[in-house]
Amino acid sequence: MIITPLSVGAFATNCYIVEDNSSVTLIDAPPTESSKIVNFLKAKNLNLDLIILTHGHFDHVLNLRELKDDFPNVKIAISKADSPYLTDGGELIKQDISFFDSGLFYNKMMSYLPLPSPDILLNDQDKISSFEVLSTPGHTPGSICLLNREEKILFSGDTLFKASIGRTDLQNGNFTQIISSLQKLKKLDEDILVLPGHGPSTTIGFEKKNNSYL
Repeated sequence: MIITPLSVGAFATNCYIVEDNSSVTLIDAPPTESSKIVNFLKAKNLNLDLIILTHGHFDHVLNLRELKDDFPNVKIAISKADSPYLTDGGELIKQDISFFDSGLFYNKMMSYLPLPSPDILLNDQDKISSFEVLSTPGHTPGSICLLNREEKILFSGDTLFKASIGRTDLQNGNFTQIISSLQKLKKLDEDILVLPGHGPSTTIGFEKKNNSYL
């Protein structure tokens, strides 16, 4: 498995290109004016097969239309609980963006809409590609983490960061739920590498020792 991290967009959102057994999966699809994700894939002559979204917030999904235009056969997967972010005509996304800005930034983000509909709806313990889906609500109702037990890798989205956690003050956030979700992650092997939606990588063991929320 080859994992290439890219940090893009106004919120320095991490996405990850995963090459595994001749298939290519993208974890999250943040917006980027320079077509950074598409250009990287094309430069390496990679065909994108699958996009898995850890949750529906705009800084993780707004590149979907560009990616679908360049890779029309790509499949898009998101949790069933967060699927409205892609299917409600952009209303949830508009509300989230307006929380941060109602001016030029808002208008720019609006230009990425509408988004393509998901092809695959995920639930807890589903298997997709080489990953097990872990339902970890709190940051959003349908936030998920993606675990590869063999490779000892966890893509944690905005649920778990190095020495921190995802915010719960946006619409549909729930602090009690995210604390419960973190208890699920706390039970994983300590040597599992955590690749989050923002910031540097970490391990479950480091977080158990240094993250006050765990």
